[in-house]
Amino acid sequence: MNKQKRQSFNDFYNELIAKSDNLGKPVAVFEERKYFLIVCEGERTEPQYFNYFKKFLPRQLVETIEITGEGDNTINIVRKAIMLRDERSRNVLLPNFDEVWAVYDRDDFPIERYNGAILLAEENNINSGHSVLPPYAAAILDWRYP
Repeated sequence: MNKQKRQSFNDFYNELIAKSDNLGKPVAVFEERKYFLIVCEGERTEPQYFNYFKKFLPRQLVETIEITGEGDNTINIVRKAIMLRDERSRNVLLPNFDEVWAVYDRDDFPIERYNGAILLAEENNINSGHSVLPPYAAAILDWRYP
């Protein structure tokens, strides 16, 4: 009787790896897309800034960024970001957002409202982007005083 030695899984695996290394065919690797939502305080100005920057991004990344301007106060901007994220997660035809941002200025809102917006964002896994100067003022200062 001729008994054959059984091949171990490790031997089998190493043999497959060796064979695949010799095929000589490159394998295309695609990074998984990330989807972004940016909810801005301003209805027009902030979305225009973000849309301008989209020009410098690769097309496949631009298609995954959704920008909306709300024209509302800080806390409502965060609430809107939460609502849009949750609506999207219920839509089985669209991928969930990987990152959600609420973008607003410090402006003259009471500090309690501003801090409340930051806290609400943190509690709901929303990134918050905020500044003391409105973006257009910072751009003017940057241009005027290089």
